[in-house]
Amino acid sequence: MRVLVVDDHDLQRFALKQALREIGIESIDEAQDGRAALDLLVQRRYDLMISDLNMPGMDGVLLLRHLALLPHVPHIVFNSTLSKDMLMGAYRVASFYNLPVIGSLNKPLSMEQLCKLWQAVARRPAWNSQLPGFERSELELALQRGEIVPWYQPQADPGLLRVVGVEALARWNHPTRGVLEPSEFLPGLEHYGLDESLFFAIFRAVVADYRRWSRQLTLSGLKVSINLTAGQFCNPELPASLAAAVEEMGMAPALLTLELTETQRLKNIYQALENAIRLRMAGFRVSLDDVGSGYNGLQYLRELPVTAIKIDRSLVAGAAEDEVARDILESTILLAKDRNIQVVAEGVSEEADLQLMARLGVDYVQGYLLGWPMPAERVPDYLRRRGQG
Repeated sequence: MRVLVVDDHDLQRFALKQALREIGIESIDEAQDGRAALDLLVQRRYDLMISDLNMPGMDGVLLLRHLALLPHVPHIVFNSTLSKDMLMGAYRVASFYNLPVIGSLNKPLSMEQLCKLWQAVARRPAWNSQLPGFERSELELALQRGEIVPWYQPQADPGLLRVVGVEALARWNHPTRGVLEPSEFLPGLEHYGLDESLFFAIFRAVVADYRRWSRQLTLSGLKVSINLTAGQFCNPELPASLAAAVEEMGMAPALLTLELTETQRLKNIYQALENAIRLRMAGFRVSLDDVGSGYNGLQYLRELPVTAIKIDRSLVAGAAEDEVARDILESTILLAKDRNIQVVAEGVSEEADLQLMARLGVDYVQGYLLGWPMPAERVPDYLRRRGQG
């Protein structure tokens, strides 16, 4: 593991390096500002960058813009004394550039904070940029062989923690590199125009998994969410294709939630509106993903007749100690409730955040506190242990 520490204060850099060494990290480089950090990032690859934001020269926010142009970017942690509203703004900037910010540290440094963040980094794969890391033929072969499959992360009611649904998340069972997460292969699929093939591969696998689970236990209306890109959601053939697929495979569309991700803008809002209505009429549930990570989510909430929204983890994680995040959460939840739209909170990893979501009236929660993504064969045992809503 290689870590880059970016801070203009010598004492802060020294203290952070010492703390990192205490948890077993030895490969540590340092930079005094964004420009020096950028020079190092061009020369070598890092697993983690811990960066101050308010620095002379190139500050940490400007550094984010330049990071978006690099082929390889480490996981990012903010280490700053900025006010919470400004720190939340920095999260938004990083989200706009699709950068992997995984958390923040407060000054003075807490070893408990650092250990929790390092555990999160250790569980994540290396992040790659939008440049494809695999040849088209490799990706096509993986889809043909069924190597790219759904893993499932549970969603539960925040009160009794009974499981009400799961989200399908693509994983590649690579023959030589092990299990790969979407950040390692999804950019390539999108680059080569194979993302629609991925969606239908995941869709068919979800239906097959669901039917297999139903033979092992009673599912009590368990719902499955599947992600769709903006381009896929604007395909005029989507409603008819999905309706035909569920009819052929014997799956009730009401058990499936189609999640529109916010990584891209909808190119044709009118086609998206038509599709949302037709999908709803066919019995599918339609959800907006990543609400709060940018401005598109709230705009689409106004334009599209969705059944649910999923609030982005950047707002949820740590919200119990963040007044600005709580205010944004509360207003977003009230807006959804006024329109009879269900609310899912993603990124719940602390008990305090879970309790906050329950107080705010969130319908369902999802996050590492409830369970990590798991392969299909582990889902039945998980449901038996945790119970279903």
